[in-house]
Amino acid sequence: MTANHHERMFTDIDFGPGEVAAFIESHFDPILPPDQQVGVLREDMFSVSYDTGEVIDVGWYPNMDIHGCFIVQLVVDGNWDRPARRYDCASYKEAETKVGDLVRMVREQVRGTNSGSVAASPVGQAILPPHPSVP
Repeated sequence: MTANHHERMFTDIDFGPGEVAAFIESHFDPILPPDQQVGVLREDMFSVSYDTGEVIDVGWYPNMDIHGCFIVQLVVDGNWDRPARRYDCASYKEAETKVGDLVRMVREQVRGTNSGSVAASPVGQAILPPHPSVP
C-alpha cells in the first residue's frame, strides 16, 4: 500500500440490499488516526439507505473537532430527530462494529424474520416501529 492510497470506509461490510452513499467531501482514511486528518472529520461521512425506510448514518461530531467521536445512528422513516438507535464511538473500529450490527439487524427486518419489529436484537433494547408496509 502506498502513502497516497486512501482506503474507503466500511469496505468489509456487505450492505446489500442497501444503497451506499459515501459523501464526496469525506476523504476519511480508516488506516490513519483521526488526529492526522482532522479536516475530513465531518458530520456527513457515510450513509446507507434501504427501500424499507431505514438509513444507517455515520458522522463525526462535533464537525472537525479532534475531541469529538463517530456517531452511528439508525434513522427510520426520516425521523432524524429521534433515531431508533444511536451509538457514540471513540474509534473507527468501534463505529465499524456498530455499523455491521445495524446492517445485520436491518437485513433481518427486510427479510421479515422479526415480524416488523426489532424487540430483542444484539445491538440494544430499542424497539423499531414496524414499517407501514409491514402487516
